[in-house]
Amino acid sequence: MGKKLWITTGIIGALAAAYTAGGFLGVPYGVNWALKKYAEPIVGRTITTQEVKFNPFTLQFSVKGLNVQKDGEPALLSVGSLQTKVLWDSLFKLSPLVQYITIDGLNSTVIRTGLDTFNFSDIIQRIQEMPTSAEEEKKDDKPLQFSIGNIKLTNSSITLDDKFRHKVDKVTDLNFALPLISNFQNDVDVPITPDLKFNFNGEPFAINAESVPFTPGKKTGVNFTVTGLNLENAASFNPIPLNVKVTKGTMDCAFNLDFEKKQGEENAYLRLKGTVKMKDVGLEDELGKAYQIIGVKEIDANLKEFAFFRQNLDIGEIQLHNPSVVVIRDKDSLNLVQLLTHIVKEQKAQAKQDAKEAKEKATLPKDEKKTPNDWTWNIDKVSVRNGMINFTDTTNNFKRPVTNVNVSLAPINGKNGTRTSIDASVGAIGGHIQANGGMVITPFSMDLNLQSSGLSIADLTPYISQYSSAHVTQGTFSNKGELKLNLAKDVSFSYSGNADVASLNVTDKQGAAAVSLKNLAVGGISVSGLSPLQISLGTIALTSPNVNVVMNKNGSINLASLGTPSNAPAPAATTDKPAASKPQSKAQASSGSSSAPAINVGKITLTDGRVRYTDNSIEPTFKLNASNLAGSLSNYSTMTKGNATVDVKGLLNGTPMNISGTINPFESKLKLAMKGEVTSLSLPAFSPFSAKFTGHPIEKGLLTYKGAFDINQDKLTSENALVINKLEFGSQVPDAKDALPVGLAVSLLQDRQGQIDLNIPVSGSLDDPEFSVGGIIVKVVVNLISKAVTAPFSLIGSMFGGEDMDLNNLQFASGSARLDEKTIKALNIVAKAMQDRPGIKIQIIGMASEKEDGEGLKEQLLMRDMRYAIYRDTTSATNAKVLTAAQIDKAIKQLYSESTAPNKPKNADIEQMKAFLMKNQRVATADLKQLADRRAAAVRNYLIQKEKVAADRLFISTSKTQRGDQVVPGVALGLQD
Repeated sequence: MGKKLWITTGIIGALAAAYTAGGFLGVPYGVNWALKKYAEPIVGRTITTQEVKFNPFTLQFSVKGLNVQKDGEPALLSVGSLQTKVLWDSLFKLSPLVQYITIDGLNSTVIRTGLDTFNFSDIIQRIQEMPTSAEEEKKDDKPLQFSIGNIKLTNSSITLDDKFRHKVDKVTDLNFALPLISNFQNDVDVPITPDLKFNFNGEPFAINAESVPFTPGKKTGVNFTVTGLNLENAASFNPIPLNVKVTKGTMDCAFNLDFEKKQGEENAYLRLKGTVKMKDVGLEDELGKAYQIIGVKEIDANLKEFAFFRQNLDIGEIQLHNPSVVVIRDKDSLNLVQLLTHIVKEQKAQAKQDAKEAKEKATLPKDEKKTPNDWTWNIDKVSVRNGMINFTDTTNNFKRPVTNVNVSLAPINGKNGTRTSIDASVGAIGGHIQANGGMVITPFSMDLNLQSSGLSIADLTPYISQYSSAHVTQGTFSNKGELKLNLAKDVSFSYSGNADVASLNVTDKQGAAAVSLKNLAVGGISVSGLSPLQISLGTIALTSPNVNVVMNKNGSINLASLGTPSNAPAPAATTDKPAASKPQSKAQASSGSSSAPAINVGKITLTDGRVRYTDNSIEPTFKLNASNLAGSLSNYSTMTKGNATVDVKGLLNGTPMNISGTINPFESKLKLAMKGEVTSLSLPAFSPFSAKFTGHPIEKGLLTYKGAFDINQDKLTSENALVINKLEFGSQVPDAKDALPVGLAVSLLQDRQGQIDLNIPVSGSLDDPEFSVGGIIVKVVVNLISKAVTAPFSLIGSMFGGEDMDLNNLQFASGSARLDEKTIKALNIVAKAMQDRPGIKIQIIGMASEKEDGEGLKEQLLMRDMRYAIYRDTTSATNAKVLTAAQIDKAIKQLYSESTAPNKPKNADIEQMKAFLMKNQRVATADLKQLADRRAAAVRNYLIQKEKVAADRLFISTSKTQRGDQVVPGVALGLQD
């Protein structure tokens, strides 16, 4: 027995020694040998260790200084120390039972060399190329049972060197702990609780989980916590190149991921929930010139549930605090549109790939197909607090912020008929805009109550200047109304409400006042429909509008220039006649009107209006002022054939005026019937025009005007009654050209009450580019004055019933100073004019001509000589009225016998004697002058004695006689200055 014992003891001792030597020495050597023999060919790198230890009695294994490295590169992997202990129970259970695994000081350097290549890509490729043994293919699918406790990774780090993006990221302070992981039946219900902590580029991360992965349901819960994550660094891992860059921001988040796959259920349960808080987020637009396009002070989001297999997304609330957005408009579009378009293009390319993959998946068995369209989603609320939009328009240098942006939307989802409430408000261009109401996403519809107040119209001058040279220096806009939009079937929309413009002030390009108003209130606004657009305005009230109309020296009107953009070149001055507009055909008219909006205005009212007219084209400057304008325009509509009613009253240079009538500007051709009246308008204000056209200013005078205008089918007819009271002209202005003797004209036109009464009818076609009512009236008045000066008695005849008579030249019988019936009729008309025109003074000029008056005068002289022959004394001859026939024969015989004229017939009868005496009767110049004087005296005496004209208004001028053919016998009348 002793020998056997010694032998047995020796064998056991030898085995123990061999076991001990193999454990302490063989295992470390074998490990190093295996690393060199098998691991290095796979990894393609040198693997070294500083120390490998194994205790065969405690089954503890440790490695120090493990290093995996290729020459010329940083170490792919290095481990400070690895320690583990295997339990002896592993031999009895034929399964690995590990008490602990501790790794300390693990460091790895991962290098990205391309889009999808890394410094370990060759390792993966070699592994994939390794042949699979038949034993592995036939191995039992029954999982190996194991139990590992207390897995720890401490003081570790990973360096991520991205050569492709030229960026280095570091994971430091990497610590991992897992108390137990076991798939033994007794342990499957014990949750594993891994805990991972690390710093990524200095930002701490923490992940902990709880899972029972070896139960049938594999229920797992993962808690993921991040504090102060640098978003700029995190965004750098985005594999898709974008034109937007995260420049700053931190994120705190806490997520919980639940997973469970219950038996009998087709789909697993995978749910993510948690909260996200981002602070000081900045996004930079890199599409053009780099600048921060979006900034947010804080973003809070609550993810209630993201259930992937159930296809449900439920978000509690998303809050954006103090967001700011930079919006820039250029000649092409908005910067946001350009940026999104770029991103959308990338997404479109991805969408094509997704579509391709979806087509491939369509060939899968029915139970493997997915239906992403079955997703349901909901957001309880989206809110924006105290946001800002910095808007810049580079096309016109407009730059204004939209401040105090506050928006609330709740809830938002894709369910049919779900109503989302909307509450939004912003501060813009000096005022406030508010909208509240609701919308339905599917099918889309929206109704909003819109309200704005104090919006500065002046701030919009850069946009106004694109269409007009008007410069708005002051003015605010406000409105209140309801907007409705429905895209369910046919597109429909409507707006109803009111609007208000206050304290508007508009100047021209030079800064001169053009238009202003105290208030413009539009009530009962209703807009609806699309074809045609229906616009209805209940009331338009203008309070204290003020319009300054200025005619410049070149004849242009300031208001006309407001219709051209401020940067447009000024139109060249021209004197060409404007081209007549080509009449529009009925087809054209009907086609244009079919798409024109239907407009209806209930009533337009005007209160305390003013129009100032200044004419700088004349010197001195002419000014006219219409003030206290008040009135209305009613029933203004394109939808009915009725006429709009116009009624306006006011003061013209302080003088009452009114305009009333009807108008229909929407018919194919303007239709208008108006009446206007101005009472006692002071005329000295019009002195610049009178000085220009007559050479004399007006010192005194009042004008009363009554007119009626009718336009129908482009034809205008008007009656214009002008009554001028107490008109007086001043002295001739210096350097006046073609000055008219207006004093004569006034005396002729002015009646005994000091009035000039004119009726001027005007008619014409609006198609005639030279037609102007005002121009015609001015021409008529000027021509009337000219006619009063150049042909006064012709004008008298037209005014007092002697149109067919020559009142300027009164005809007398040859050699006679007797007034015949025709001359007396003419003098009656002259007397009537003098009675009605007390300012008229007549100049009377006797006229006699040897040619016209010779025979008649010889007969008168022969009759005088016959009286002397009968009575032989001057007194008796003068007093004799009529000679008898016997006395005439006796006187002829006596004068014939006494005649010493040569060639006197000896045996002549009475007629021959008379003819001889007439032939030899001499007419002296004194006889002609005497005849002319008697004619003038006869006219003057008749007017004084018969017509009772004051003698101091009748002046006889030196008579005119002529032996030639130039003087017409009679009396010439003229006006006396």
